[in-house]
Amino acid sequence: MGGVLCIDFGTSAIRAVRRSPRGKLEALAIGNVTKSRLDDASIRSEVHIDEDRRYVRYGERAFVARKDSRTPALYEASPKLWLKEPGRLRDEAAPGLGVTREQLLAGLLAYALRAAAEADEIGESTLKSVDIRIAHPVWPAQVKTAADASLDRLCAQARQMAFQREWGTVTVTSLLEHVQASAKPRCRAVDVIEPLAAAVDLLEGAENEDRICAVIDVGAGTTDIGLFRSLVPDGMSQVHRKLYPLGPQVSLFKAGNALDAIVLELLEARAKRRDAVALADVSARIRGIKETLLKTGLVQELGCDLRVEDLQSHENAKSIATEIRAELLRLVQANERAIKGMLDRPHHSLRRLDVVMAGGGGGIGFLQQAIRERIQVAGKFLEVELATPRERAGIKLHGAARGRMAVALGGASVEYDALVHEQPPVTTIRRGSL
Repeated sequence: MGGVLCIDFGTSAIRAVRRSPRGKLEALAIGNVTKSRLDDASIRSEVHIDEDRRYVRYGERAFVARKDSRTPALYEASPKLWLKEPGRLRDEAAPGLGVTREQLLAGLLAYALRAAAEADEIGESTLKSVDIRIAHPVWPAQVKTAADASLDRLCAQARQMAFQREWGTVTVTSLLEHVQASAKPRCRAVDVIEPLAAAVDLLEGAENEDRICAVIDVGAGTTDIGLFRSLVPDGMSQVHRKLYPLGPQVSLFKAGNALDAIVLELLEARAKRRDAVALADVSARIRGIKETLLKTGLVQELGCDLRVEDLQSHENAKSIATEIRAELLRLVQANERAIKGMLDRPHHSLRRLDVVMAGGGGGIGFLQQAIRERIQVAGKFLEVELATPRERAGIKLHGAARGRMAVALGGASVEYDALVHEQPPVTTIRRGSL
C-alpha cells in the first residue's frame, strides 16, 4: 500500500501530510509546487472563471486573476462552504455558466492532489494505492449523510483526474470533458473530523498527567471545538498515551470569513475614497487586510484609519466571541459528572482546563480574552490556561505554522487511527502514578 495522504481542505487554504507505509509523517510542500504566496505548504482554496467564461483558474492563479479582473463570471474565495449545502452541489455555480459547484470542486481537489503527488515525488500508480483522507468540519446533523457522500464522490473524481493534466488553469470545456467520466467512491476506513484531528496533533501533556483539555481551531469558515481527557502515563508505565473525546466535537460556521465581512463593512462605512475600482480592490484583499489589522493593530485603506479596537467593539465580532465561549461552556457542562469526579480525587485532582488555540485565528486577542475566563463546574472553578501550538520537532512545515498544519498532521497520524478504532478502556488511577 502507499500509506496515507491527509488533505486539510480548508476554507481559505489547502494543506497536505503524507504518512509513509513505515509510519513517518511528512508535510508536503504543495505551495512550493504551485508557486503559492501564502507559504510553501499551502494552496489557496479559490476558484475564478473569467468574464468570457472560457478559463477556470484555481489557487494562486485564481487570486491573481481576481485582482486583475473587475467583472469575473465567477469568483469564489471559499468554495469549500458549498459543501454545507450538498443538495445544491449539482446546481450551476453561477447562472448560465454551464458548470456545477461539484465539478469546480473536483477540479480544485485534483489540483491539490496533483501538487501533493509532485511534492512527494510519487507517480499515478502509487497515488491510486494511497489512503486519501479529506478532513472536514462537524457537519450539521441534517446534512451529514449527504455531505459525506458528496465528499466521497469528489475524492474519487479528483483521484481519477489528478494525473490527466495540469489543473492550475483549465478551459471550462476541458474541465467538463474530464468530469464526465465518473469515478466510483471507495469505502472510507477512517473519517477525519477537523477538531478531532487537530486535538490528536496538538494536545501534548507532561509525563504522569491526567487532565481535561480542549482544542479551539479558528479557521476561515468554521471554528472547530473539541473537549478531551488526555492521559499521559509516567515513563515506567506500560499504558500508552491516550486521548478520550468527551462527547462529540462541534463546528461553528462563524470564524475568519465573518471577521473579514466586519472589517470590510467598517472600511466601507468610513471610506473617503468610494470609487468602484478602489472598493473592489479592498474587497479582493480583505483577508490579508484583516490579518494585518490583527497583527499590527492598525490599517489604512480607502483614505481612512481602522484600529483593532474598532473591530473588537463591533456587535457582530463580540457575538462571535460570545458564541465560541458559550459552546465551550456547553461542552464542559455536558461532562460535569465526569469532571466533578476528577475535581474531587484525593490524588491527581483537576484544577484547570487546558485550551490550545489553533488555526489562522487562534491568536486573535479578543477571542482569547473571552475564552480564558475561568469556568464553574459543580460549585468549583476551573482555571482556563491558554496555549499556542509549539513547533513540532522532526517535521519540516515549509513555512506554515503548526496550528495551521495540525488537522493534516493529526489526520494522517497513527494516533488518529487508534483514537478512531480503539474503545477507551476502564482506567483506574492508583495513588502516586497514572
